[in-house]
Amino acid sequence: MNPSPNAIPVYTVITAGAILLLYIGLTVAMIIHFAPLQAGSPVWERAMVIYNGVTAFAMAAGGVLLGTQIQQTNVTVAQGQAAAAKTEAEKVKDVARNALGQLQSDIGGGAATEDVLRNLQSQLVKAL
Repeated sequence: MNPSPNAIPVYTVITAGAILLLYIGLTVAMIIHFAPLQAGSPVWERAMVIYNGVTAFAMAAGGVLLGTQIQQTNVTVAQGQAAAAKTEAEKVKDVARNALGQLQSDIGGGAATEDVLRNLQSQLVKAL
């Protein structure tokens, strides 16, 4: 069974989830351990520096979870547009080949140049 093209890789979810769980655990531990201390004490200041550093990692982990999904959606849309453009280009290419083949046969058959050009123009306009 192939994974969905919009699926976030399992290792990304596990890593980001582990970082977020550690962040929650650190928050609870800091509340329990450092709540009795007064703000402004050296221990409190050091604890806040460490907590802010861990907060940055936790926010990055959350961003990875959200950003990966958003980017994958953009990639899927772009792939669909590229496929549609390729199909349209093949259609136009086929019409142009047919028109050129018709032009060569009309000129070789001695048809009037004005009629041949009008016919070629109408075929190309229909294709576009």
